[in-house]
Amino acid sequence: MRLFFKLFPRLLRDSVKILFTDWKVFLLAMIPLVLGIFLYVYMGKVLFVDFLNFLRAHAETYLGNGKLNASIYYIVMALMIVCSYFIVGWTFVLSISILAAPFNSWLSGRVITLKGTNTDTRPKPGFFSLVWGELKKVTVIVILSLGAMVLAFIPFGAPISFVLSAFLISINFLDYPWSVQDLSWKEIIKELKGNTLVYFLSGAVFFLALAIPLLNLMMYPLAVIFFSCLQLELNSKKI
Repeated sequence: MRLFFKLFPRLLRDSVKILFTDWKVFLLAMIPLVLGIFLYVYMGKVLFVDFLNFLRAHAETYLGNGKLNASIYYIVMALMIVCSYFIVGWTFVLSISILAAPFNSWLSGRVITLKGTNTDTRPKPGFFSLVWGELKKVTVIVILSLGAMVLAFIPFGAPISFVLSAFLISINFLDYPWSVQDLSWKEIIKELKGNTLVYFLSGAVFFLALAIPLLNLMMYPLAVIFFSCLQLELNSKKI
């Protein structure tokens, strides 16, 4: 616990500094973010403009132009706004995770280089290998997340669900420095056992931050930088 409170504020400040002072880091962080925003703008247009116009046209065909038609239209629009809020909140990070897979690996590699760890001699995975690896990782995370969600509805299961979710957040972001350093499963398990509390508490903080709309836009690349710094700090082994 003491180690967490010692490391977290300092590494968070370092991460913010790296994000906004190194142009390569900033560029790698912004590209998937901009792509994600454009994706959601496009999906918003499809949902709130095209679909609602389609719905209204059919409502006019079957119900006429009366007050009932207008009422149904606005009720559906209100329901879609509410649903979209939760859909965006639940899927934005997941979508950005897939879009940002190669960028985040390069981002983590850049952070490791800035921290003085040489990774140039390591073979770098290709673009499609990174995306495929991210898809597999996301699949595992989704399955475990569903387990955490089920636990949340079981009496006395909510605390376990939160712990599992927070730990999954850590693993999600730690996977980038692990991949850059090409750590084996044995090394990863050993590292997790030795730093369980610090990783859990860090994951809990970012789990809560990523649940806040708009704030999560900047939290995702910041988390990649932070966990890369944290992983290096806790494991001073040079590659």
